[in-house]
Amino acid sequence: MKKTFNKTIKKLKKLQKKLNNPKTIILLILFFLALTYFKRLIFFFVVIVISIAAAYFLGMLQPPIDLSPFFFFSIVTSAAMGIKFGLIYYFIGAVIPWLALGGRIDASSIIYISMNSFFIILSTILTLTIGLNIVYLGILMIVIQTILGLIIKKSLAVPVPDIIRDITGNIIVNLIYFVYFGNLFFNLLK
Repeated sequence: MKKTFNKTIKKLKKLQKKLNNPKTIILLILFFLALTYFKRLIFFFVVIVISIAAAYFLGMLQPPIDLSPFFFFSIVTSAAMGIKFGLIYYFIGAVIPWLALGGRIDASSIIYISMNSFFIILSTILTLTIGLNIVYLGILMIVIQTILGLIIKKSLAVPVPDIIRDITGNIIVNLIYFVYFGNLFFNLLK
């Protein structure tokens, strides 16, 4: 027990020496100033990094349902920061990684990109005009996305079992994202 206590004391003394270093103090001050004044941008880039990592790992795993946070983050980002940041997030955090992982531009991907851009614009308008809570906004966007997705998939002659799997998985995953993480990320980005 005494050895553990002595090791802890030694570690604390080393930490104290590092903290007495003027360079460390300046870096800590700059870090906290940046966190205070650029919090939104820092968390915006954190969201982009999370999305790029998710795109990479989900591209490697290829799960049977879409687990990606792209829809969630595009709605939260646009509701908290506006259309411009929503679209910037969507293209840097979702479209570019998707293309880098072998996605290709065809008719269905253009429809998908257009639809998500529409949701970014709609979520910003609803947030600014009605002041809708992010969880309710997310649920509304999920309903609209489900209806539009169903119409598009039926018109593209996607098999019914695939439609049921995709839509059910999409609803469940996005509900979990919005209900459990919506307010957290919205407040970090606001």
